[in-house]
Amino acid sequence: MNLSDRGQTKLRNLLFRGTSWNPSTIYIGLSLDDPTQDGTGINEPSGDGYARYSYDPGAARWTALSTIDGHSDNSQAVTFTADGGSWGELAYVFLAEEISGHETMFAYKALPVTRTINDEDSITFPVGSVDTTFGGDLSDYGQTRLRNMLFRGQNWNPSTMYIGFSLTDPLQSCLGITEPSVGDYARHLYSPGATNWSAASATDGFSDNNVAVTFTADGDDWGELLYMFLAEQATGNGTVFAYKELPIPRTILDEDSVTFPISSISGTFA
Repeated sequence: MNLSDRGQTKLRNLLFRGTSWNPSTIYIGLSLDDPTQDGTGINEPSGDGYARYSYDPGAARWTALSTIDGHSDNSQAVTFTADGGSWGELAYVFLAEEISGHETMFAYKALPVTRTINDEDSITFPVGSVDTTFGGDLSDYGQTRLRNMLFRGQNWNPSTMYIGFSLTDPLQSCLGITEPSVGDYARHLYSPGATNWSAASATDGFSDNNVAVTFTADGDDWGELLYMFLAEQATGNGTVFAYKELPIPRTILDEDSVTFPISSISGTFA
């Protein structure tokens, strides 16, 4: 699924500003048109037995997440049935926190095949078919923590955050991370909060660094830096939750510096 603008905003405020996000209710809805990122394109069937399906967080309804790809799927089938008239051609499914309106839609995706629903027809999402895969810069660990929060009711509010570099592609598992091991390299502590991070935009969800971040090699060369990442701990790959490729690789020799100017660090959790 794609995170909507609201989903992006809520996630970034959680990660970077320390604002909690634990939906107590989730509704599955259907749309005849593309909801678009801001949700204003939602076009639901009107009447004839249509209503959003209440499918709240918890172990009874969502599977435990895979430690490999972070998938959490519906553990019960979900069925919608037209009663009294045709719904038309359904094209999208979405998730929202309220029973009506577009403002709380936080994720959506196109149906694999559009479905025309006439009177008394049904559309069913079998067990395991509501697959919540959020892409962007999230690692497998980040995917797992986000889905456990949204669908299993588990809190995720990192109290510390570190920025690091990798000489190689971290991969989704982050087992591919290779950090410089010489030249006084260390991850940069840059924790959540209003001092370090701007408030997430209500339109695109961006939350950017408020303070420039500089790394400097001291005593040896670091080599060619290809990726940057965000982690909850100062060492190890087990808590790396997001990563992305640098726009331009940077070869860092002894006494060289690399700086992230203000507003240059912005994750994409789509």
